[in-house]
Amino acid sequence: MKPVYVKRHVRHVRGETVPTISRYLRRDPLEVTPRSMTYTEAARRTGGGTRNLWIKRENGENSNRVLLVQFSSKLLSSAAFESPEAKRYYDSVYENVPGYERAEDFWEVPTWMAHMAGAFRNSDVYVVRNVDEARHFLNEAGYGGVFFSALDANKDLIKGLAQNYGGRVFVGGYVRRQEFDDQPNVTWFDTIGEAAGAFGVEPGEGPDYRHFEGTAVIPRLCMSTGCAYDCAFCTVEKQVKTMPKDEIDRNVKAILANLEGDLVYLNDKTFGQAPNYTYLRELNQRIKAARPSFKGFIVQTTATQFLKMPDDFLRDSGIRIVEIGVESYNDDILKSIRKPHRVTHIDQAVARLRTLGIKFVPNIIIGLPGETKESYERTLKFLRNNEDIISHVNVYALALYDQARLKDEMGLENLNAADVNENVIRKSFQKDPELHEWFANEVYQFGTQQAERWS
Repeated sequence: MKPVYVKRHVRHVRGETVPTISRYLRRDPLEVTPRSMTYTEAARRTGGGTRNLWIKRENGENSNRVLLVQFSSKLLSSAAFESPEAKRYYDSVYENVPGYERAEDFWEVPTWMAHMAGAFRNSDVYVVRNVDEARHFLNEAGYGGVFFSALDANKDLIKGLAQNYGGRVFVGGYVRRQEFDDQPNVTWFDTIGEAAGAFGVEPGEGPDYRHFEGTAVIPRLCMSTGCAYDCAFCTVEKQVKTMPKDEIDRNVKAILANLEGDLVYLNDKTFGQAPNYTYLRELNQRIKAARPSFKGFIVQTTATQFLKMPDDFLRDSGIRIVEIGVESYNDDILKSIRKPHRVTHIDQAVARLRTLGIKFVPNIIIGLPGETKESYERTLKFLRNNEDIISHVNVYALALYDQARLKDEMGLENLNAADVNENVIRKSFQKDPELHEWFANEVYQFGTQQAERWS
């Protein structure tokens, strides 16, 4: 259904005419954001524009329903001042690497939404590309509850919307709950079960991707949570917890039921630490039987953990790409951030990947303490020496989150938004920001070259 707008003024954004939100003659939420049945349909209708997306599959009064709100990655990238080099690089990866798919607004479907949808049958989805439009929509739609998942990158956007919203807001996620103490209409929840209990519903038996039916992405599957290592920059829980098989199976079933895509990303923070990692062989066979186009799994791990996995498992597991947290090809820096491996382990892991015919994606962190022109040159030499098996590179700017030990070790306080953003290279605490930007651009150029070799 095409909405009919009553408007008094328009402005132009990226070549399209967009009604100024404050000028709407308010009558119905449909006049603010048109309704669609699935995310894929909504994204197709907007054609990649700046209009927000409202996914509501069922009729019913909004006051008896809940709304799950996610900010578009396009909005967050704009707010983070993503460099043109970074954008060109990641565009190249998703254009060239086989099986790499992303939605218009997400790198991957937000798993928190899928788990919330599994608990809340009366849930709808709202994707924010335009904050002004979202502010107007929320107050017009009249939902019984509005949910957000908070990150450092979006917490200020959530605060802004909540402050101007007259209804109830529920927030969970990965920031300190105290961030929202000064907003009386915000309730924090630590788990989805807790959120479900507040509304008198059962937590659900697993994720449900119905709102994203037909979306082509790299789905995420989790077999364990936590990590036993103690890297100084990391905030992941240090206790490894194994997911029960029936829960893993429900996740696989949910992915196959609604999502498109020929790769699956294992979201275990260090794959291989949990004893159930060998279950991947069975999952590989099951997914291939249900989806013949399935290309395999992407896993993330360390060099030392990878070296512990038996060859016969790796050959039968369906693992196509291994991401290794190289971070820096310099032992003194690896030691200072308490990485469990050294360059010798990295070299051994790369040699083994080459023998097994598995593609390699090194994770590189820009801006670690102690990096110099010479240390960066060593990392670049390592990348170039192994270009034959490197698919591409995951590039992260050092982000010093509150819970990260490295922040305290560096004695830093009063950090700004860029300092906790993995996509922003230049930081307030850097002594030589031009050096780090130079290295980032060198890695982006190398990664682009590697991605284009697939085409």
